[in-house]
Amino acid sequence: MSNSENDNTIKIPADKLIEALFHAKQCEQHYATQESVDNLKESVNYRFDAVDKRFEDVDKRFSALEGHVDKRFDDLIKIFLISKIY
Repeated sequence: MSNSENDNTIKIPADKLIEALFHAKQCEQHYATQESVDNLKESVNYRFDAVDKRFEDVDKRFSALEGHVDKRFDDLIKIFLISKIY
C-alpha cells in the first residue's frame, strides 16, 4: 500500500462501529415514530373538524325547527284566545 492509500483509511473498533450503527437506527426509528404520531394527530383533527361541522348543521336545524315550533304554538294560542271570545 502506498502512503496515499493509508491516509484514506480509518480504523474503527468493531464495538464502536456496531454502537454507531445501532444509534443511527434508533434515530431513524424515532423519526418514523414521530411521523406516525404527526399523521395520527392530523387524521384525528380532521375527523374532529368534520364532527364539529356536523354538529353545527344539527344546531342550525334545531334552531330552524325551534322557530317553527314557536310559531305553531303562537298560532295555537291565538286560536284558543279567539275561540274563548266567541
